[in-house]
Amino acid sequence: LFRLNPDQFLKRAIASRPSDPSATASAFSQWVFLLYNSHNGDEEDQKKGIEIEKSVWDRRVEAMLANDNSFLQRTRPEWYLEHCGLHVDDASVGYFEIPSLEIKGEPLRCSPDLLYLHMRKSEYIVVEMKYSRMEIPTNLWPNLWAQLWCYSQIPRVARSNGVTVVGEVWRDTESGIIHEQIFGPKIYPDLESKKRQITLQASVRRDPRKPAYDRFFRRLFDIYRGQE
Repeated sequence: LFRLNPDQFLKRAIASRPSDPSATASAFSQWVFLLYNSHNGDEEDQKKGIEIEKSVWDRRVEAMLANDNSFLQRTRPEWYLEHCGLHVDDASVGYFEIPSLEIKGEPLRCSPDLLYLHMRKSEYIVVEMKYSRMEIPTNLWPNLWAQLWCYSQIPRVARSNGVTVVGEVWRDTESGIIHEQIFGPKIYPDLESKKRQITLQASVRRDPRKPAYDRFFRRLFDIYRGQE
């Protein structure tokens, strides 16, 4: 369990307010991360994360294609993938702007990993995926929920009848890991390993419209953008 004292966390946020905040959900999430973790991911970490996204997307597609047409006709799935922000091809993924979350006159920009719409009910599911080999707390991490809170403020999502945000954590099996022997204890995926497997380690969902959730991250965002 990740233990967080809201009052102490907000005091730390005020003391660490950025002087020049960027108007992106990922920058806000990274700032929240650094409030409780001193490690700042480097370019290599980001590159590996993008490579994992492709593997996870391929796994999802394979699972979908494993169902035959008669099954799909019987179930008549009503959830529609409205936006995919994963780096799964060379095309630009695009992004949303959130005018209600403005920073120095600039609307917040964001691109959720997966945004699903239930067209009949007008409800959304927003999924954010992380790759981590850290110990995973049962309620995941504050920066993940901060990023998902931003996504829940996307105008079309905010106007919907309901929204559920989902945090997913994926990792490699040990057979697909290279242990760096020269420059220290760093480990990274062996992308060429035939034994490599990407597995889902945790999936947690929450309602971002619950008062306690919304109040906490809204205040954090106001601190981040310098309005408190």
